[in-house]
Amino acid sequence: MNTELSVVLVLIAVAVLVAGAVWYSYRRITSQRLKQRFGREYDQTVRRLKDRKRAEAELKAREKVCSSMRSTTTANGTRSLPGHMARDPGEVRG
Repeated sequence: MNTELSVVLVLIAVAVLVAGAVWYSYRRITSQRLKQRFGREYDQTVRRLKDRKRAEAELKAREKVCSSMRSTTTANGTRSLPGHMARDPGEVRG
């Protein structure tokens, strides 16, 4: 085997190892973040679905829905949720 081929193979092996380490770290950090955010619900979802990957995908979807429902500040400075219905007709300003 010539030297150039050996160097190329070593570089490919190193690149694969680095990519694997980055992927593993990303998965671990994502799992920790979801565990911290959802607490016991994380464990319950993993048990219910019997698959950590599917459970995390479901929790990420919930997170996305919740972030789209964040309250917003209106022009008059009040805060409201999307789809908020006024309980008192006096709350509605035209």
